[in-house]
Order: sequence, then structure tokens, then C-alpha cells
Amino acid sequence: MAAKMNERLVRAIRKGAAEGASPREIAMLYKLATETVRRIIRHETWAHVADVEDIVAAAAMRAEKSLAKPMTAEQAKAAMESQDRLLGLLGVAGKVVLPEPAAVNPIVARYLEGDSTLVEREGDLTE
Repeated sequence: MAAKMNERLVRAIRKGAAEGASPREIAMLYKLATETVRRIIRHETWAHVADVEDIVAAAAMRAEKSLAKPMTAEQAKAAMESQDRLLGLLGVAGKVVLPEPAAVNPIVARYLEGDSTLVEREGDLTE
């Protein structure tokens, strides 16, 4: 019996291809036609399904924009925890590195390193 096609299966097919499995091998694994698998891999069908890499790239862009704004150490920590949860949900924790607040915002970096010349005013770090 052929596998019922859904977004999770589409991602699994594309992931298998990205890891080096041939369309024929993937088709045999899921009991699908090889041409069906080829079309999924080439995004000719199920094109609306984003790959994990696309989702992570979009999250990284959003993270970089939000982390460039002044923030407190608590906000920076919350942002990092949110990123870690997202990567865990996507199953790519430890495989993808999103920008850390300190890498994007030099004031946050100085604060996290213990720079005593910085003070927190109205929720933002300032000199």
C-alpha cells in the first residue's frame, strides 16, 4: 500500500534526497512512483511546502532583525531560549546556528561580558 501523501512525507522525501538517497530508493521506501518522488524533490509538486532549511533561514532573518534592537539581558536570554525551542521543534537543534544577541548587538555583548559602564534605563542598555 502506498503512503498517504502529506507535508511531513514531502519533507521526509526532500530530506532523504538531500542526504543522498536516490529518487528510486525513496520511492521504494514509501511505495510511491519514482516520477512522483522526482517531482516532489524538484518542487514541481507540493511546492507550497517549505523545507526545514527555508523555515530556519526565515527564522534567522527575523532573529537578526529583532536582535539588532537594543534589549535587556533578560530579553536577550528569552530570545536565545525561543531560538533553541524553534530549532528543537524543527529537529535541527545543534545542526543550525542562529545569530546570538551578542553577535548582532555590540552593547548586549558588552553587557553579557560584565561591562560595568553600561546601565539599564527604561528597559534598554545605555552607556
